[in-house]
Amino acid sequence: MGMFEGELGGLSYTGNAGVRYIETTNDVIGQGFDDEGKPIAVLTETDYDNTLPSINLSIDLTEDIVLRTAYSEALVRPNLMAQTPSPVNTNTATRVKLENSKAEVLPYTSNNFDLSLAWYNREGSAISIGIFKKEIEGKITTETICPVGDHEKYNVGELELLQDGSSNGRCQEVGEYDPKMAKTLLVTVLLPLTKLLIVTFLLL
Repeated sequence: MGMFEGELGGLSYTGNAGVRYIETTNDVIGQGFDDEGKPIAVLTETDYDNTLPSINLSIDLTEDIVLRTAYSEALVRPNLMAQTPSPVNTNTATRVKLENSKAEVLPYTSNNFDLSLAWYNREGSAISIGIFKKEIEGKITTETICPVGDHEKYNVGELELLQDGSSNGRCQEVGEYDPKMAKTLLVTVLLPLTKLLIVTFLLL
């Protein structure tokens, strides 16, 4: 972090600026399955690097009014406890839950902007106002979809989405409905860098 100061247009200023470079390597060992469905050890390697600049600037508008501004880039790494290295497959009489490995989850980053104005109206006192903005990229979110036309990926039959008044509708296989054979399938799929996708539909 380097310091600087000077004067521009009759206004004095001070500040500092710097850059941070980070390299991260994650090696996670979990359980997977071979072509015959037998459990095997699976190594997942995830490498990434980030360059994170930052700058802070303070400008003396008058003897007692100071304008401050700042810009920085930051990252938030995923919680290691949440990086489940093994897929989860839970199958009950009425429900199937499939969840893929989360070992390749990457951090999300942000661009941070800050601006403030302070009036030092008397000794030991100040009145200030400030605003800030954060632009976040890569944060994991969840959503529920019906993969119509993409059913083979989930090893189920052709799907259709029925509007039943709920926010997501009802996703089920095309065909005659048999309540005794009905099952709800929940599929959790990790979308690298952007979203954690949850897929739910009804098996006939």
